Amino acid sequence: MLLVKGDVYVCQNPRCRAEVRVERESIDGFTSPICCCGAEMKRAYEPPAVRRVTPTPEIIALLKQKLEDEK
Repeated sequence: MLLVKGDVYVCQNPRCRAEVRVERESIDGFTSPICCCGAEMKRAYEPPAVRRVTPTPEIIALLKQKLEDEK
């Protein structure tokens, strides 16, 4: 698992619940970070964000082409 700058990881041990904020990205990684208590850490929950997409001429042309291809 690559660590991304700004991510927050929380210890899964209910007695510990330590939090770590990533300050520098990792080069590579294959497992979740491990807390000082020995438990696995997982990324903190972030609610989904809704974004509005502004239609551009390129997007409109692609959608029109897709609709024509489906006919």
